Amino acid sequence: MIGWKKTPTIFKLKKILLTGASGLFGINFYLQNKKFKIIPIINKKKINLKNFIKLDLLNKKKLKIIISNLKPDIILHAAALTNIEKCEEDKKLAKQLNIQTTKNLVEVAKTLKCKMVFISTDHLFRKKKLFFTESDATNPLNYYAMTKKTSEDIITDNLKNYLILRTNFFGIGPKYRKSFSDKIVEKLKKNKKLYLFNDVYFSPININFLCKIINKLILKNIRGVFNVSSNQNLSKYEFGLLICEKLNFDKNLIKPIKLNDKKITKRPNFMSLSNKKLIKTLKIPLKELSISKQIIELKKINIK
Repeated sequence: MIGWKKTPTIFKLKKILLTGASGLFGINFYLQNKKFKIIPIINKKKINLKNFIKLDLLNKKKLKIIISNLKPDIILHAAALTNIEKCEEDKKLAKQLNIQTTKNLVEVAKTLKCKMVFISTDHLFRKKKLFFTESDATNPLNYYAMTKKTSEDIITDNLKNYLILRTNFFGIGPKYRKSFSDKIVEKLKKNKKLYLFNDVYFSPININFLCKIINKLILKNIRGVFNVSSNQNLSKYEFGLLICEKLNFDKNLIKPIKLNDKKITKRPNFMSLSNKKLIKTLKIPLKELSISKQIIELKKINIK
């Protein structure tokens, strides 16, 4: 059995094509896995990554030619329009960037018979529940969530060798793409007040640990749908207070508000994901998925 702490060298043989390499997830996964054969795919952003390929994922013909020549073992699809407001305002663009790109990549993966790993979301439910499992029926509340669920369906309907990861992550991002925790820490450092929802619950995970988990799942050739989350169900307000506690900021700067207090696109109040399936599959010690441990990890990461 593969131990949790040990990463066998066989993973070095994997060639991973990474879409959305300049995004928050993509840049972290790339930087953590430079010793492996990562082929970063970017579109518009100017970023200096080794051996990157600039490619429009909507250009199906060129996409098929280039990826066929690269012959990746895995396509890790992280590229997406994740801004919920923009997805709602420009549904045509959201459909192109979140659904059509997935369709194009699935066709290539099917032809090449390579594994598809897809970064999904925790915004898939609208009912009240403490933790959602992988088998719970989805019911997207906004267009962004709908595009993610549609992409999941495209993958499951057309591929056998796939890995869909439902998650909500935080961590250290580049200047042009700050994470939720980045925005909180930035204001706290400036001693500015910030308002966080006390009626929106989630189970976020540090992106550094998310990448580690993905490596393990790929290494063991795991297939299917998995929630990748921390152990705790907490509100975004409670998350902010915990950041203050673990990183020594003033808790009085965090103020609670209700979701309905802001005029924004509808979002679910309950998004926490059960990680029992993940823990059982990878034999992860419970303490590793503690949200306190995940937040403390922020001190150890630095992306310039």
